[in-house]
This record gives sequence, C-alpha cells and structure tokens, in this order.
Amino acid sequence: MQYNDFLEEKEIIFKPSGFQINRDDLPSNLFDFQKDFTLYALRKGKAGIFADTGLGKTPMQIVWADKTQQEFRKPVLIIAPLGVAFQTVDIAKKLFGIEINYSNIGKPKGNITITNYEHAKKFNPQDYSGVVLDESSILKGFNGHYKKLLTEMFADTPMKLACTATPNPNDDEEIANHVAYLGIMSREDLLSTFFVHDGNIYRLKGHAEIKFYKWMASWGMALQKPSDLGYSDEGFILPKLNVTPHFLRSNYVGNDDLYFTSLKGIGDRIRVRRETYEAKCYQASEMINQSNEQWIVWCGLNPESKLAHKLTRESVEISGTDPLEKKIEVFRKFQDGQIKVLVTKPKIAGFGLNFQNSWNSASIGMSDSFESFYQYIRRQYRFGQKHEVNAHVFLADVEQQIWDNVLGKEARANKQRTALIKNVAEFEKLEITNLGERMDYSPQVIFKLPKFLNGKK
Repeated sequence: MQYNDFLEEKEIIFKPSGFQINRDDLPSNLFDFQKDFTLYALRKGKAGIFADTGLGKTPMQIVWADKTQQEFRKPVLIIAPLGVAFQTVDIAKKLFGIEINYSNIGKPKGNITITNYEHAKKFNPQDYSGVVLDESSILKGFNGHYKKLLTEMFADTPMKLACTATPNPNDDEEIANHVAYLGIMSREDLLSTFFVHDGNIYRLKGHAEIKFYKWMASWGMALQKPSDLGYSDEGFILPKLNVTPHFLRSNYVGNDDLYFTSLKGIGDRIRVRRETYEAKCYQASEMINQSNEQWIVWCGLNPESKLAHKLTRESVEISGTDPLEKKIEVFRKFQDGQIKVLVTKPKIAGFGLNFQNSWNSASIGMSDSFESFYQYIRRQYRFGQKHEVNAHVFLADVEQQIWDNVLGKEARANKQRTALIKNVAEFEKLEITNLGERMDYSPQVIFKLPKFLNGKK
C-alpha cells in the first residue's frame, strides 16, 4: 500500500467542544437561519460562519459571544477590522440590548470586549473564554508573522469563531488560515488530504471532493442566500447591481517602448495609475457633483484621494493617518446621511462596514485584486439594500487587462462558490440538525489500520 492510499484510509472524527442551549433562549429578532447557525457554532465550539454580506454575521457573532461569556462566566474578545468595532457596538445595543465595549489597551472591558486587528497582540488570551475574528478573510492580507501570532495566541482558547463571506473552495490559503486559527487541521494535513499541487497552485483533488465538502460542513456553515439551505429568502433579495467601467483615453506608452503593447507586472500598473489619476478624478468628480445622492469614492493612492476630495463638492476624506475617533465620527455621519460624499480607500473602509444607506460609488482606478473589489462594492450592495447599486470604475484605456483580469477572477469565484454551496448544502442541513456529527474532523486524527496490517488477508 502506498502512503497516499494510507492517508485515504484516515477516519476523520470530531467531538464538538462547545455547549448546547435551547433555541428558545436565542433572541426572537434573529432570523431562523441565523438562530440555527448560532446554535451550530456554539455546539461546535470552534466554527466558521461563511455568510454573504448582509446576512447577519454581526448579529450572530454578538449572540454567540454573549452566550459564551454566560456559559463560561468569563469574557469574550471580538477582533474586527479598523472602523468596524463601533458598528458592532451599536448593533449589539440596538438589536439585543447587549453591551460591548471597545478597548485598545489590552484589558477586558466588561463581558464582551471588541478591538481592532492592529491592537490584538496587546491582549492576554488567557483572560477570555472565547474569541471571534470578524471579517476573518482579512487574514489573507496579513504577513506570515501576524497570521502566526493570531493562531498561536488563541491556540488554547476554548471557544473560537471565524466570520467572513463565502470562501472559494479552491483558495487553499484562505481555508488553511481558518482551520489553523480554529485548531481544526494543519496546513500540511489540509493540502495532503484534499489538494493536489498543479504547477504553481493547489487545487482540490477530484476524488476527494465529497470528503472535502463533508469536512467543511463539520466546522463551517457556508451560505449565499437563505434558500440555499431551505429557508425563506424574504427580506434577502438583492436589487440590481450596475457596474460600469469608464475607459479614459491616455497617451501612456511605458518605459523604453515605441508604442503600448501591454502592462508588464506591478511596476507598469503603478506607473500608469500614477500618470493617469488626474483625468480619472476630474471625470468622477464631474459626475458626482451633478448628483444629489450620496457617494463613496474608492481610491488606492494618496494623490488620488487628495485630488478627488479637492474636486468633489461636499466631500469628506478619510486617510490612513486619521485617528480612529475621526474615522468613527465620519463613518457614522455618512451612515446617517449627514455627509454626501465619502472619499477613502478599500483598506480603510472596504471590510465589514455597512454603507447600504447609499448606492453610488466611483472607483479611481483599481488593482488586480478581486477580493478587494468584491469587498468594497459589498459595503453598499448587500442584503437589506433597497435601491439599485451603481458602481462606476474609472480606468485608463491601457488598464483594460486589469479590468478583464478582475472580471475573470469574479466569474471563476462565483462559479466555485456556487459549486461549494451546491455540494455542501445537504451536509450542512445534517449538521444543523445534529445528524452530521460523525463526519466531523478532530485535530486528533485516528487512522484505520490498513488491510495489510489488521490481520485480514
């Protein structure tokens, strides 16, 4: 028997490490699927909730944290992207009357403390019975040291929850980050069990797909819309999304070229963006200044942000150097309709924040990152939005390949996420009803004896 065949004989088991409560003990203003996901995550002890934007990951993690601190009589820590903490505090108080306190000094503050990723290292994990990573896909953008830090910090924390949008089943990095943080499986075991190395990437093994989907359902609930698992979609039907590219004519050629052929690497991309941002800002501001509605202007470079703010009337700019207090104040005022135009960057406000009070945006250029594009568009285009969302992207004509690249990534991601939901749905339904426990994975892997070793001929 070959070693790979031996690995295929592994018996994947898991004994949930959480606790169970009655469904009636959950707040009545949670939707049915939100109640079931919360009960699942509490029972598992270490779990992921992968639900699309606007499906209520924040309410679910708030209730999860509250029930965990009650059960263990010990505080819970929530770690969120920059600027999202205040939104969580507001939702907890408004929806459930639950008090969550912000802290950046590394000490518990009440039963539930929330902080930003930048301050997480200040906290002592032994002070907490549970920890939540809000918008946990943000781990993909952190360097190896930071990912290692979070995983090691909370290795012994009894209760852990990761919340983000539906993952790409072929994104081995995203899945590996989550299972490592949760303590489900090491990256090495993940790759050897479910993936095959194909050139420069890892892809899901064809013959391991069913095992992979069963395994994912044993520790994470994935959902793009409630009806995926048989719930009602009432209140969760998205309006139309209009994404419109505006290609501006440019004279960009490139270094040492007689005429433009293509963008060659990151250097060319940065160079053309710096040389063409002024025209993009002028065209975007002209469109926005003619509108009476709210807008978000997404920028990637400091000069873009500064010029867009200068040219756009009734705008407020938020930059990375602004203090957290200013960011919170401006975000709240924009949500309340007191600010017409918000000018900022995806890395500042592109994760977790709810800006569905508005439905127009202008992107001054774009990177090749589909994840970034998806996330910042979803600040407005999310369940609960009542208007058609209009996303305008301003690009130089020579940036066509960036646009094509992102659209290609989007098509592949949508196809793969749809396939994930289709394949994992039945296993998730079993897990929700407690019938799938036998399919779960434990860090303590128990191997079946290969036939040639178990005495049978």
